[in-house]
Amino acid sequence: MANTYAHKLKNRIDQIIKSYIEAARSQIEIEMSRYYSSVEGEVNIESEVKTTQQMATAIIRVWGQAAWIIEHGKGSLMDSERDNPYLQEYMGSNLWNPSRDGKSITGRPKGVYQDIDGQEHYSSGLMEGRNLENKRSRNHEHIYKPLKGKHVIQQILFGSEEDMEDYRFGNGLIRQMMLEIFKVTNETLKEVLVKSFPKAIKIARR
Repeated sequence: MANTYAHKLKNRIDQIIKSYIEAARSQIEIEMSRYYSSVEGEVNIESEVKTTQQMATAIIRVWGQAAWIIEHGKGSLMDSERDNPYLQEYMGSNLWNPSRDGKSITGRPKGVYQDIDGQEHYSSGLMEGRNLENKRSRNHEHIYKPLKGKHVIQQILFGSEEDMEDYRFGNGLIRQMMLEIFKVTNETLKEVLVKSFPKAIKIARR
């Protein structure tokens, strides 16, 4: 009987995880799409749940230049290393503008360069090292305007920074998923106890 209930509980937990991870993927995609017009580049989102008899592993992959900018910002307003664990890796790669001192967006050296998505661009080198964040195009658009990160993934999965301090799993979908898992686990344990507990106890007198 114990194996039957263990199998039943495992299936219920797997379904909860799959539904929440799919909901997270969908919400991230919808929320990020609100900013597509203000950033250049790609947004790619995938979700996957791998299950075994012992555990379930949930994976959400989000990548692409636009996804990076939407989540962590751009230029002088982008997140620091504290909120963007990949910033140092990016700054140390050949994708980083070698003439850029700090986070502010500056002109590149003359020549061909690649963006985060691997697309090639050409720089004349005329603005190399000069701050471009206040530069406007002929139609007065802010083409290199710095942007603050929207923290879409963090907000959906874990809630705000205040939530992360107040709750072990934050107050986003991850916490909601954990609470539902705890609930079905308690319900299953109650079923086991009710089924296995004796209906009556007889005390024999000697």
